[in-house]
Parts: sequence; C-alpha cells; structure tokens
Amino acid sequence: MKNKGFIQDYAWVGLMLLVLAAIFASVAIVMQIVPINPESVHVFIGRVRQPQTIETVDALRRIMLLVFGILGAVMGAAGIIIILRAGARRAMTQALKETGAAIAAYVTGMAAASVPVNARYRGGRLMCTGEIDGQAYIFKSDPLRLNPMPYLNQGQVTIYYDPGNLRSYFVDVDGSAGIGSEIIEL
Repeated sequence: MKNKGFIQDYAWVGLMLLVLAAIFASVAIVMQIVPINPESVHVFIGRVRQPQTIETVDALRRIMLLVFGILGAVMGAAGIIIILRAGARRAMTQALKETGAAIAAYVTGMAAASVPVNARYRGGRLMCTGEIDGQAYIFKSDPLRLNPMPYLNQGQVTIYYDPGNLRSYFVDVDGSAGIGSEIIEL
C-alpha cells in the first residue's frame, strides 16, 4: 500500500491526458492506413450527397487526420505541461527543504482551494502567519486532500523559504503533522 500525504498531486491528470492523446493519435494514424473504397464513403454537405470518388476518400482521410491529430496534440501538450510542472514543483520543494530557511508559523484557518460542488468544497489550503525578520507574512499551503488540523502540533507548521525570494516557499504540512509521509489510507 502506498503512503499518502495531505497534499494533492495532479501528475495523474497529465498521465491521463497523455493516454488520451495516444488514443487519438492512433485513431488518426489507423484512418490513414485502413483501405477505404469510394463506394463505402457517403459524404453529405448541406443535404447534398458528394460524389463517390477517390478525392472524397482523400478529403475524409485528411479531415480525420486533422481532427484527431490536433485533438491528440493538444491533449498531449497539456499532459506534458502538467507533468513537467508537477516535477518542477517537487524539485523546488526538495531544494527548499535542503537549502532553504525554515520558520514555524501558526495556522490561522482553512481556505477553499477548489470550485464548490453541491455547496461543498472538495479541497482546502492552510492559511498560516509567520514572522521573518520582524515582518509578518501570510503563507498558503498547496491544495490539500484532507484536513490536517487535528494532526498538527499546537497548530503550527514548518515553512521553508528562499531568503532571496520570499515568493518561493513551501508549507510542510506532512512534516508538521508529526507523521511525515506515513499516512496510509485503507
């Protein structure tokens, strides 16, 4: 069984888009290979039947290639972007944990992190306040799968940040819960 954390991971959406892109691309390629007789093609444009010629078959093949090929390319590009962003986020998080400065911040509450469905929010974000050099800052966590509030030690979380760029930070909800990545869903 895989250990799970509180933070949402969206890399699976990118994988699903890549699978759909492969399906669409394979349909586009198969339509170019499969033999089609002009007699089996019935094309109507504005209720007018088009002649059954080899040009009609070629037009049908080009249309299928364009439609399925473009849809597959768009889904593939979106999937690659989502996977690359998830990987970059993981790398940034790891780099901040290793080389960034750490502070303890108090959790002030939960904020909605998704669109409401049936007047309920599926996920949330922790809102935290912490001080850096005497200046108070508000930090938001990544979208969360579960509410970590009962598991936090005295309502505090650890925040790792880059001292040169305060916009680059990571709210370590899993590490602050005292159980690390040892949350196991049954």
